Amino acid sequence: MDIPTIRNKIFAGSVVGFLRVGLAVPIYLILTPIILNTLGLERFGLWSFSTIIMSVLNLADFGLKNSLVYHVARQREDPEAVTRHFTSTALMYLVISSFISLIMIIFHRWIIEKVLHVPLHLFEEAQFLLIVTVIAFSVRMMAIPFQAILEGHQELLLSQSVFLLWLLANSIAVSVALILRPDIYGLGLASLFSNVVILLGFYGTTKWRLPLLRFAPTRMKIDALGSMLKYGAGIQLAAVAIALREPLYKIVLIRTYDLATVAAFEIAFRLCTQLVSIITTPLLGVLGVSALLSQRHEDLSRILRPLFVYGVVVLPPAVLFAYTFSTPLFTLWLGQKGNEAAHLFPGFFLGFSIYYSTEVLYKSIEGSGRSWYSATLQIVLLVVQIALLISVTVVPWSIAGSLFIGFAVFSLSNFVMFARCYGTIRLIPPIQMLWVSFPTSVYIGLLPFLSQDSLIWTFLAYLLAHLTVLMRSAVVDPRRLLGLLRGTGLV
Repeated sequence: MDIPTIRNKIFAGSVVGFLRVGLAVPIYLILTPIILNTLGLERFGLWSFSTIIMSVLNLADFGLKNSLVYHVARQREDPEAVTRHFTSTALMYLVISSFISLIMIIFHRWIIEKVLHVPLHLFEEAQFLLIVTVIAFSVRMMAIPFQAILEGHQELLLSQSVFLLWLLANSIAVSVALILRPDIYGLGLASLFSNVVILLGFYGTTKWRLPLLRFAPTRMKIDALGSMLKYGAGIQLAAVAIALREPLYKIVLIRTYDLATVAAFEIAFRLCTQLVSIITTPLLGVLGVSALLSQRHEDLSRILRPLFVYGVVVLPPAVLFAYTFSTPLFTLWLGQKGNEAAHLFPGFFLGFSIYYSTEVLYKSIEGSGRSWYSATLQIVLLVVQIALLISVTVVPWSIAGSLFIGFAVFSLSNFVMFARCYGTIRLIPPIQMLWVSFPTSVYIGLLPFLSQDSLIWTFLAYLLAHLTVLMRSAVVDPRRLLGLLRGTGLV
């Protein structure tokens, strides 16, 4: 596949991804206060445990999804090899999801009482939430092999289109639940329905786009499964650390504080991940592209450079906006109930922005075959963050500060390892970085001297200066951007 085609596929997927995120954020902003007011703080905190369950269950992936993307990207010209890897992955997911469902049904009482420490009067609701979430996860797991096949073929537009369909289906289902059954039971069934939609969406799209793909157990070979697990082992350990981050934070918080603190963490953390997903949208295809072009450094640099620059363009104003306006916006959004979440959010957003500023480097390193680097880094990251959270008990500094420090270590490590893997690639000249940082530095220096009334106008002036510097220093070329839009066929 030639470089312009790859670039257009990534860009087209990014455009649809932006549309999905652009809808997801306002939907979240609208539905969250409604759910919070409907359930109350205590039950909203219980509802947030569904995300803990999903995070823990993601540990059962064994790195198979990213491993399938990696192998499909490298062997896309060999349909038989792709079929063998797909079949191996689908069978593994079927076995894993069946085993998890059985374990959860048997041990759900112990998990609710001993692990989650749910109050006795909420036991039945917690029981339902746990079981329906596990079933929904199993359905979602069976969609992953089809998603990985699309992404391994660089069909990001189709993959993002399915997620857009899921977003709409989930929003409608939650809205109906809030009308007909405004409780944990209604919301749990809405979650199950939306996961069925995503399975059907990925299955139908993959069969339409790649009709030769088939599930063929008789053609499965042990070496295909072995190669999947060999690469996936490192990815799995990294996924374990990533998936454990949120539940461990919540468990430490509920043991140290209360469900109200968990609810504040849930609101700030969920909104933060929704917003920073804007940054990650263009990076979804980096793993597959890096696997495809890992030995062609010049071609790879032509793909990675604009993706890395994208973070440079978006991150500084996004972080400064969050720092400047989060408190009044949270008050407007949630009223007094959002005060604690508003205090957490700026630090969360800064930490995640630092993390995703080097996501393109991180995925490129994985795409070179170094999955064990990913495992080592994520484990160290988790240990550092949880140790800081436990050792400092001042909210919000213990929570936001621990995230920030850990993610700073992550980005620094990525710079060092990327230079070792791709020493010949230079993604952005240092002089351009200096130009980009100048308006940001000036705005930060002015902040302590600005009145509340002048903040909006000063920020708009900063934004204009930031965009001007980007174009004058040739970091951004509007004509090339328009050319990319035309190349996708979306305009």
